Amino acid sequence: MQRNGNGRALCLASFDGGEARCMSQLHILCALMHQIQLEGHPEDPDAVVLPCEVFDLIGGSEAGGVIAIMLSRLRMSAPEAAAAFETISHQIYLQQTLPAKDRSHILRRSLESLLEQRSLDADAKLYDGSCPPAFVIVTPTSNLSSCMKFRTYRSRVGLPSQITILDAMLATAATLPYFDPVKVKQSLGEEEYIAPSLEFYNPIKEILTEAHGLYSGKAQVATLVSFGAGNPGVIKFNPGSEDWKLTLAKLLSNSERVGGEIGSQMGHLGIYFRFSVQQGIQISSLPEGRLSSLIGTHTAAYLEDYEVASRLEACVESIQQRVGVTTLDQLRRVGGGQATYKGIPALTTHFVMRSEPWKRMTDALQDDQSRQRIIVLSGMGGLGKTQLAIHFVEEHRSRFDYIFFVDGSSEASIQLDLIAHAKSWSPGCTHLTLEASLSAFCDPGHKNYLLFIDNVDDVNIDLARYLPQSNSGCIIITTRNRSLGHLASQPSSHVELEVMNVEEATEAIFRSSRLPTTNGNRQALVQIAEELGCLPVALIQAGSYIFQSHCTPEEYLDLLKQHLVDMLEQASADRQRRSVHAAFNISYQKLPHELQNFLLLLSCFHFANFPTAIIPSAAKAGFRTKVRCLQEQESDSELSIPLLQSIFCPKGGEWDDRTLHQYAIILQQYSLASFSPTTGTLMLRLHPLVHKWVSFRTSPIPMAAFRQGAVRLLSCGAAMESLRHHLAPHAEEIIRHTDIETIGADDSAAIAIILQAAGQGEQGREVWRRILSQLENIHGEKDLRVATVMMEIGGDFSGRLTEMETLVMKAIAIREELLGRENIDTLKAKGLLCGIYRYAGKVDQAREVQAEVSTILKALKSASQDDKFQVTKWFGSIHTFQGEWAAAERLEKETLEDLKSRLGETHPDTLQAMNNLAYLYYSRAWFKKAEDLWLRVVEVRKETLGKEHLETQRATANLGSVYHAEGRYKEAETLMLEARRVVGRMLGESHWLTLISLGNLGTIYRSQRRITEAEAMFAKVLDLARGAYPESDPIVMRALLALAKFYLSEDEGEKALPLLNTALAQLANEGTNNRLESGHSLYYIARELLSSGLLEEAKRCAMQAERLLLEPPSRADVTSGSDEFSREMPNKSSAKQLLENIEEELEVEGRMK
Repeated sequence: MQRNGNGRALCLASFDGGEARCMSQLHILCALMHQIQLEGHPEDPDAVVLPCEVFDLIGGSEAGGVIAIMLSRLRMSAPEAAAAFETISHQIYLQQTLPAKDRSHILRRSLESLLEQRSLDADAKLYDGSCPPAFVIVTPTSNLSSCMKFRTYRSRVGLPSQITILDAMLATAATLPYFDPVKVKQSLGEEEYIAPSLEFYNPIKEILTEAHGLYSGKAQVATLVSFGAGNPGVIKFNPGSEDWKLTLAKLLSNSERVGGEIGSQMGHLGIYFRFSVQQGIQISSLPEGRLSSLIGTHTAAYLEDYEVASRLEACVESIQQRVGVTTLDQLRRVGGGQATYKGIPALTTHFVMRSEPWKRMTDALQDDQSRQRIIVLSGMGGLGKTQLAIHFVEEHRSRFDYIFFVDGSSEASIQLDLIAHAKSWSPGCTHLTLEASLSAFCDPGHKNYLLFIDNVDDVNIDLARYLPQSNSGCIIITTRNRSLGHLASQPSSHVELEVMNVEEATEAIFRSSRLPTTNGNRQALVQIAEELGCLPVALIQAGSYIFQSHCTPEEYLDLLKQHLVDMLEQASADRQRRSVHAAFNISYQKLPHELQNFLLLLSCFHFANFPTAIIPSAAKAGFRTKVRCLQEQESDSELSIPLLQSIFCPKGGEWDDRTLHQYAIILQQYSLASFSPTTGTLMLRLHPLVHKWVSFRTSPIPMAAFRQGAVRLLSCGAAMESLRHHLAPHAEEIIRHTDIETIGADDSAAIAIILQAAGQGEQGREVWRRILSQLENIHGEKDLRVATVMMEIGGDFSGRLTEMETLVMKAIAIREELLGRENIDTLKAKGLLCGIYRYAGKVDQAREVQAEVSTILKALKSASQDDKFQVTKWFGSIHTFQGEWAAAERLEKETLEDLKSRLGETHPDTLQAMNNLAYLYYSRAWFKKAEDLWLRVVEVRKETLGKEHLETQRATANLGSVYHAEGRYKEAETLMLEARRVVGRMLGESHWLTLISLGNLGTIYRSQRRITEAEAMFAKVLDLARGAYPESDPIVMRALLALAKFYLSEDEGEKALPLLNTALAQLANEGTNNRLESGHSLYYIARELLSSGLLEEAKRCAMQAERLLLEPPSRADVTSGSDEFSREMPNKSSAKQLLENIEEELEVEGRMK
């Protein structure tokens, strides 16, 4: 880890990609450095200030990466870099007819010449141990969805790069297909690199990540400067340069979008400065021959704008003063560090403004902002509702702190997306209900949100129950269901979209066809528009086909009429549907055979947000990846592997990363699909009408084969843990349209794992149960695969303790018989059973299993440390629960030290072990030791997970319990209120962790003698518990006894006794769970009753306590050589003694009577 040399707050600079248009960045940088030089050296006009001396880290992508290396490793001034880059632009970027091989060769020679001018050899390394920190982003061709950084420095997140300066500059500039990939020799062989993908063209988020690794999370930041490459504008294409411009337009559009997102998230801090020329250098506006001079002219005009000049002055002042405003830790959480779950779909480059509906949407946004605004866009499919809404979101992005996209096609997808978005406010939380997610939108800190719910077309969806009931924020809904208009915040906010008028429709075809706007073309396009019913989706298809096939409008009109005749022969439902299908047919027939089959395969998935990163991963493994191996014979889905190979590996069966890139270009060129970036992958989206149309097409290959291919591809994707939550809607789509009995056990297991990863636990368990039944029918009950599935169900702590216990015991029996008692897998199953017993309060049974497993494990020499941990991780808490302090402390300390040495202090397993030891100390009343450990756990959790993470708040609540025990009530209350707020928001008011938080608050209020508040809190806990759990559940039992104990402590026995009677009746049932905890509570209640003179009731409670509690531990188990005070847990012996005392009092009372 490094520190900036002067110890002041950091200044960071980020350069977007953008080919020749990056020249505008250098013009802006020259103006910035000139002002810095004047401010810093007013008496020396010839003084040279280098950017690498001003900025503590410089990062860049593509041409911006070339600039980053010029400024850092080559230590060039801004004017020097500008002159060098202009030369490169003339030789490379302004010669667009060059073949890729020639362009790459010329770039290499140009950069070699530059290195020679700077007195550097062509093989000089990027890292030399002394140059200023900088990095560039590249993509390895072996994984096109990833990015790599070539660094000039050492960092916690990666080593310095051993690549040469020349290769680093060539690689970051190598945009496919206009440059060849750059081959780099490395220690483990040769690797190919190209320019970064769409997601990383604006490297601002990577700047934050790299700075965090280079300096530290606590480093202060003064200035974050982002240099853009301009607004792409509305693109009009010229023959011969279409692909180049289309690619560049998408890259620039995404860079501007990311820049806007960061601005909306960080703008209020006063440290973020984004400079990007908005007018004059749009892609369609510059003749290539005059590009260089016009960039200079328009950049100068941009810098003269009053607002830009003011922002530049503010940036200079920020750099000069270097006042730390925030830390890198805080910035990563606010802007760059959080992964985006699901981004807004991309806006088509052929978008045509609909002025009347646009005005109504804008007016609705301007309404009273002190209340929630809901805009409903309704109309039939293909009208462009989604595109209009996307444009609206992009235009007004800066108004909102949070923007979320929700797939509204099903109730399951709506719930999944809402939960995932709410988790972005509490990263890492794995347990979040719909209720808690909706509550998160009502949090005062989250009020400035925009929620975009797209394609709510199912009339059976009750959308109102999924809308946040807040007094703030904005919601946009697109739907074919006109009746949803009643959800609009006012009547004028329900915008009913109709087909385009002829003028709009003609403009749409002009845009997508790139035809010259002659009168002859206009007349022909008007006829096409009328034939297609002025439906936007069909118009764009027509224009895209004309552009790609270079046919005339008249030729397309003839084609269209012929296909409409074919549609009539197939008896399509209505004219508009026939016109859409005809337009799709024309485009479809132009596609290569492999791409036609790719569309058929995609039609088996959900239409939106297909993570393309699963394709290269699956292809490289031959489409044979499995997350579980439960069947011997080849599954039906594996029979589809030749089909998948023919689609994705058409050249001899070998995967080529460029295949997917080429497919993406063609699909976008024909406007059949769009792509939007999110962390780790590009998301593919088909228009819903395209998706439906493709699924009904006839094909030489039966659709059943494509459905099995989809199952196989999904099964491969399940191996990518980071993408599982994206796959849930696709798993549900496959289940809906595939006979579940035809899906094999391995593929079903993948589906179950995907559903569980998305928080759909019950659906996942239901799939596991079906697999279990299937395997038992095939192999019988005594089979290791059957035992594996039993463990999958039994290991999911869902609260179904009876099912869990039964299944795990069956798994143990199978493994003992087939593997033996000493096998490590058998022992793992028994270790899990200990955990289930502990959870259910069956400590006698847990202790018995623990003793058996411990004996075997000691004699087992082959078990790894990780295997042993998986077996024994419940043992310490079982000792603690019994009051066996010495055994518990010894085991917890050994476990903690082992995990620290193997995994480090910040690993989740280590922190859990630290928490367990702290709980032991707390239970012994060694509060200072518990406090020290929990303080450390809270500190590490905050650093690694953030303050709002569930595990952070659980640790915070534990710390609050210690403060309460030490009499530090105000501190305890502050921590408990925070934990209660976050946990309640994440999990819902009725979750057992929330109820514990509420109960803790009640206890603190009682200690402070805030009796009314305490009573209300205990009563609320009982009401919530009874509303969510059966009366026999231990959560209800805990709430009953807590309220009864409170009433007894306040001498209100008449209120306590009915609660006690209910509890005692339940506890008489031998099947009641968590009996030991109830025994503890009854012991203390019996003491309260005794002191209150309620002897008969005290006797009943003491008798039950004696029955439920354990025998006392040995003295050796209780003590550990310490002379500190240590309280003992209630046990049978102490309960028996209490019962004898009560009976003596009853005898005395009887004699007195």
